[in-house]
Amino acid sequence: FLQMRNLRKKPEGFQVIAHEKTFFKILDIFEELPRGKLLDIAAGEGALSHCLREMGFEVVAGDIDPQFFKASGIQCLDIDMNRPFPLEDESFDIVHVHEPLMPMFALTASRFSPSTTIGTFHAYNEGRGRGYMFWKKVLNRGAIRLNGRIAVSEPAKAFANRYFAGEYRVIPNGLDIDRFTAKAPRPSVMKEDATNLLFVGRVNAVSYTHLRAHET
Repeated sequence: FLQMRNLRKKPEGFQVIAHEKTFFKILDIFEELPRGKLLDIAAGEGALSHCLREMGFEVVAGDIDPQFFKASGIQCLDIDMNRPFPLEDESFDIVHVHEPLMPMFALTASRFSPSTTIGTFHAYNEGRGRGYMFWKKVLNRGAIRLNGRIAVSEPAKAFANRYFAGEYRVIPNGLDIDRFTAKAPRPSVMKEDATNLLFVGRVNAVSYTHLRAHET
């Protein structure tokens, strides 16, 4: 397998939205895991899929816009996470679930996944998590089932640990600030006499098209 020292440069030809430290931290975690078959959703252009395959994993990718996927030699399925996956006969060795205790899809995956399952916790509340308190016994069955826990910040770690004690690794959400600090002309779509909403998502034309399609 390739060693991480050989992967310390972002893969050429791919758009990587995550901050460099975040991207490589994820690769560090996978470097410690046994090699197997995994599903990468949402795969975007395929930078992570490409690197994981180079590390020795068998990768199947999925995205709601598979036409933007660039990693050659890797299957990218048309997958909408709000609909059933076209994977009836597939099985995977690693499952990564975001907000693993959210009903119903994430919680079900956390509780019943037969594979190595990693959960990433995003939520934070300065007050009490009443839903967590009320459903603690039920949700703990899903939390205990996790083989690894990631929190996106120290507050998110403290919040999750308050109700579901365990070992959490903090990996912050990342954004390449330098990429977006350069001055640019004011977009012509911005209106002077209205409140302008900034939608921050995947940086491609599809996100903008989807946003315009929902304008009222």
